[in-house]
Amino acid sequence: MNIGQLACFSFLSDLGNTILDCIIAIAIVICLVIMLKYPETRKFLAIAIGCVVIVVGIFSSIGLYKELTKKSFVNGTLDDVNMFSQTEFDYTSTSVAFYDNVNDNTDIRYFENSVLKVDDFNGLTKQYKVTLNENTLLANIEAGYISTSMTMRFYDPHNTLLCEGTLYITIEFLSDKTNLKMYVENGTQAQYFEKYFKENGIRLKAIEIGGSD
Repeated sequence: MNIGQLACFSFLSDLGNTILDCIIAIAIVICLVIMLKYPETRKFLAIAIGCVVIVVGIFSSIGLYKELTKKSFVNGTLDDVNMFSQTEFDYTSTSVAFYDNVNDNTDIRYFENSVLKVDDFNGLTKQYKVTLNENTLLANIEAGYISTSMTMRFYDPHNTLLCEGTLYITIEFLSDKTNLKMYVENGTQAQYFEKYFKENGIRLKAIEIGGSD
């Protein structure tokens, strides 16, 4: 049997189904007309319709009750996750945008941000390693405070020095949050550091490496 014969057979099958549906619909209409013509059959039809309505109402009510009383459950247990603090300082972002303080007469450009508090930070009894983009920084670490800096040199493709600048960083560990502050000395340095962080991101960490002797 080729494709044309299959298509013809499918068309005839669909046509037959359509004709059958029409015949059934016409038969139902004729029956309704005949039943509505006489008082006895009208009474029977009204009773039948009433029964159908009652049955549909009962099943609908049952379905509604099941939907309203449906309860959700958890199979297993959920871990208690603290969303309000972090165990170590770990600041990660895709960019840094410095701003000019209009109340400052210098050309210093600033960046500030507040992040989650750090649990049990203590620079007096613990030792920490501070890294910026995997570079270890020399840092002054106090009980709840870190200050450090990173100097960078920016070159063009011909190895000509375009800019040299120092990024100064302070981290304040408070009871409810952690404040991160950074600044550079002028707008030119800010542009180069912003470009560097846009291309490489920023990953600033204070990692506990042990207690003090």
